[in-house]
Amino acid sequence: MSKKTHQQQLAARKAKRLAERESERRRQRRNLAITIASEPLTQDDDFPKGFYVRRIKGALWLRGYRAGAAHIWEADDHLLFCQT
Repeated sequence: MSKKTHQQQLAARKAKRLAERESERRRQRRNLAITIASEPLTQDDDFPKGFYVRRIKGALWLRGYRAGAAHIWEADDHLLFCQT
């Protein structure tokens, strides 16, 4: 195999990986949810701790989430806070 052919294969693999990463980023943006921060209604970990809004197939859905006290939010999570 020539050096140029090998370099072309490496460049093609790199381009494929970049395209896959961008495709994953687009997929994640489509599944974006906005979490509505609130005081827990109960300390029971089996009861939803809060709510989030997300678009599924063009429709907005309000959904509940469960989380224990040790839950750590991801850096790319979107949180909404409201002061009354």
